[in-house]
Amino acid sequence: MEEIGRIGCEKLWKLYEQNLDEERYYLTKHYMYLNLYIGLLSALVTAMGVGFLSAREWYHFLLLCVVPVLVIKISDVGKENAFRAYQRFMETISVRAKLESDLGLLEPRAISGNDGKVQQNWWESEPLVDTRYLASRARYSSSRDFVTGESRKGAQRLAERLLSVFKYVAVASLVLLLATSFCKLTWTLASFARVL
Repeated sequence: MEEIGRIGCEKLWKLYEQNLDEERYYLTKHYMYLNLYIGLLSALVTAMGVGFLSAREWYHFLLLCVVPVLVIKISDVGKENAFRAYQRFMETISVRAKLESDLGLLEPRAISGNDGKVQQNWWESEPLVDTRYLASRARYSSSRDFVTGESRKGAQRLAERLLSVFKYVAVASLVLLLATSFCKLTWTLASFARVL
């Protein structure tokens, strides 16, 4: 095998395989975080709804105010963890781009036959790497710009929006719980004052 720079081609292929494994790992971790936090937040919001429907006294509603605060905090932590995993996923893609370039996977593929003539091959003018994938790389001047620019797109953008919905529901629920608690307390105090 030919040498490429200071690293041999065989070592580059091993790095490429390792990088593909890391890429799958971080994308899986990103979705694992989403599953964990969305499941936890869904359970908390459901529990809050059940608690709201079954609460009778003003202090029940006041105690339920802990749940929206937890939802807001967990949503923030979930956003951060999902972002870090997705950002790391994007970093492995930028490393893969460099390795693909060094390995010659970005070059058009023309296959020569035994007679030395170029044989017809499907889409021989295209590299092995997907062209749409290459186009997204070409918009950036450096891997740092690529990671920064693409880290807030795609699955991560959807994750942030979904976790934000939980946060908005929690804020609205907190206001509703506080208002209901205040109304119940006022009603209880007014009833108590009439008795006296």
